[in-house]
Amino acid sequence: RLYTILLALALSLLFSPMDIRADELTDVLRQGLKHQKDGHKRAALRAFRRAIDLAPRDMEIRYNYGVVALQAKERIEAMTAFQRVVTAKPKHGLAQFNLGKLLNEQGQSQDALTHLEAASQLLSEDADAQVELAWAQAAVGQTQNAVSTLSSFASPTDSMHSLRAFLALRQGRWDEAVSEATQAIRANSERLEHRILLATAML
Repeated sequence: RLYTILLALALSLLFSPMDIRADELTDVLRQGLKHQKDGHKRAALRAFRRAIDLAPRDMEIRYNYGVVALQAKERIEAMTAFQRVVTAKPKHGLAQFNLGKLLNEQGQSQDALTHLEAASQLLSEDADAQVELAWAQAAVGQTQNAVSTLSSFASPTDSMHSLRAFLALRQGRWDEAVSEATQAIRANSERLEHRILLATAML
């Protein structure tokens, strides 16, 4: 997930310490943004590494550096950046989300829970944050907690309906699984996994 990188540029210029070479930082960030826009991920990553050298205490730049690292498939580098951000700013919801998601994808769901629970609270209206938390809860056997996480969301997405169908199957609630899988297909008919879930629920 991308945070508005332009915000990092603005914040860095407004709040960076006076001893930082502001002109160079501005140029480096502009280069990084241009490289990212043009799809030159490695060049963008090099630019953001330089920005970190110039403004090591700026957590917005470090967060966006993590996003760029993730785009460049440097997952360990991205994880380290997000960890630094949440240590300095525990209420940075997007950093908590991205760190938790990375841990969850690597099978470290128990470790991911702390960060995803924080993200779920900080980004309470974000469907992706709720879905990722529910997946982590399901992965560690907290099926009912996962059901509860998804139950109160006002506007379910196709991914949320799909996960609800999966959880219903796990608990043997077949009719509900069929209903949720059908709603997932209605919300996004292009995703094959929704159709597989529906077929499984109807067996």
